Amino acid sequence: MQKRTTIALFLISAAAIAGSAYAGYVSLGNAKRPSPDTIAVTRGDVRRTASVAGKVRASQDVSLSFERGGVVSRVSAAVGDRVRAG
Repeated sequence: MQKRTTIALFLISAAAIAGSAYAGYVSLGNAKRPSPDTIAVTRGDVRRTASVAGKVRASQDVSLSFERGGVVSRVSAAVGDRVRAG
């Protein structure tokens, strides 16, 4: 008799646990999920800027020396122009 009672209690407990798990699964499965954030897609240039503060250090130093000294008074080419030596 005690063996039957133990088996019956085990089956009732297992059924209660399974029922609780199923009820939780069903109630969580029907929960309203938030919709993802979306935006409209448009054509255009991709621009991204970053602003930082700090010191810039060169990766190497080079000493320069020139045959002649002076000041550049004008440059006869604009940005984007093709130039040749001479």
